[in-house]
Amino acid sequence: MIKAVVVDDELGARESLSKMLEKNCKQIEIVAKADSMLSAFEAITNKEPDLVFLDIEMPNGNAFDLLEKFKNINFNIIFTTAYDHYAIKAIKFSAIDYILKPIDPEELVQAVKRFEERIGEKTTLDKQFKTLLSNVRPDNKLKKVGIPDGDGLIFINLSDIIRCDSDGNYTFFILTSGKKIIASRTLG
Repeated sequence: MIKAVVVDDELGARESLSKMLEKNCKQIEIVAKADSMLSAFEAITNKEPDLVFLDIEMPNGNAFDLLEKFKNINFNIIFTTAYDHYAIKAIKFSAIDYILKPIDPEELVQAVKRFEERIGEKTTLDKQFKTLLSNVRPDNKLKKVGIPDGDGLIFINLSDIIRCDSDGNYTFFILTSGKKIIASRTLG
C-alpha cells in the first residue's frame, strides 16, 4: 500500500479527492487529511507518507511555504491546483506532478501511475523540490528599477518605492524617504 496524506483547506475538495482515491486508486491508503499548513506539517511528520496530495493555495501561506519547513523532503508530491499557470510550468519542469481542479478521476489515476513509475528512480525528492523552489521563487528577483532622469538612469530599490503617480507623460515615484523622483521619459 502507498501511504498518502490529502491536504486541502476546502472540506469539499478534500473529501472529493479522498473518495476518488478510494474508488479509483485502491493501492492508496489515506493515512491523514489536513486542512491547514500546521495540520499538514503535523500529519506529514507523524504519518511519514509516501505521497502527499497538496493544494497550492491555503490560508496563511501556500504549499511552497509548507514544504520549506521540512529539513528533508522524503515523500512525493502531487500538487492540486485550480490556477497559477506559472507555478504549473515550474512544477512540470521540476518533475513533480500536479492535477488541475476540478479533479478528473482519469487524470488522478494517471498521476498516481506516474508516481508509481517514479518510485525506483534515482533522482532525489529533495533535489526535485529544490529545483521547484528555484523556479517558483528565484533568487534573482528584480530588486532595483532604473528610472530615467535628465542625466541617465537613477537606480532605486523596489522596497523604497511607496507608489507611482502618473500625470500625462510624467511618472512621479514617491519614496519611503519622502523624496519624489520624476521620470523624464514615458515608461510605457
